[in-house]
Amino acid sequence: MGALGSALTKSISLLFLMGSTMLLIFIVLSGSIEHGPVNQFYWLQADTANITGAPELSRWTFWGLCGVSDNKNSNCTSLEPAYPLSPVDDFGTTVGVPTDFVSNRDTYYYLTRFSFCLFLIALCFIGIALIFYILSWCSYTFSKTVFVTIVIGTLLNMAASACQTAATVLAKNAFKDADLSVSIGVKMMAFAWTTVALNIILFFITGGSFLRKAYKAHKEFVELQNYKEQALTYEQQQQQQQQLRFQQQQQQQDLEAAAATSVVADEPQPQESHQSGIKFFKIRRTHKSDEESI
Repeated sequence: MGALGSALTKSISLLFLMGSTMLLIFIVLSGSIEHGPVNQFYWLQADTANITGAPELSRWTFWGLCGVSDNKNSNCTSLEPAYPLSPVDDFGTTVGVPTDFVSNRDTYYYLTRFSFCLFLIALCFIGIALIFYILSWCSYTFSKTVFVTIVIGTLLNMAASACQTAATVLAKNAFKDADLSVSIGVKMMAFAWTTVALNIILFFITGGSFLRKAYKAHKEFVELQNYKEQALTYEQQQQQQQQLRFQQQQQQQDLEAAAATSVVADEPQPQESHQSGIKFFKIRRTHKSDEESI
């Protein structure tokens, strides 16, 4: 069951990473290709017939401004990096432009330009996370990189989607207040927030997996340390027991030596003093006999 659950988690994570990367690629390709299905992706479509130098219908894509033909992007000639959703800057005039774009020009300009950069960086981090996630199946070391890149990519993706959504909704309201037809590109918005949802789910999946592996590694390290401590304690106990046995042997040898010494001391000595007394008595007796004879 554990192996099955791990395989299922890996499959879901890989699927979500691939899906998030693919949707971000669709967002980034919007406006750069006039072929299906990319030519159907845009942030905002609005009636710009009253604006000098603008087509009747304009679509703001990731790379810039496009016209509309058969409900598809066409004539995408005004393309450049960080193209703002700001008619004042895009058409170089304020004639026929809704007043909110003129009075709050900086809001539209900077929100959309920042979202462009954030989407590109988020794509880089999510793409790197996808590559390293596949490599993490071979080595636990890559899991840390995957988790970090997913966290950064998720934050950047959320910021990019929030900036672009805010600017797009404000632009829609500005055109609508000017009684001009306008619509939001549902597909692009769906792509943006779907990637956010997928990345948030991936954050919890990879984060849980990373924490579980980290806890397992820490547990193994603690067990190894305990084993080393037990081995060291056992070795110290063995040394103490050897020292104790050595001391007991020394004490036993000392006792045996002391016992041997006491036995030697208790053995009877030769009666030299008694024999000397007898010899003295014999000498005295001989001497007395000599005196009597004299």
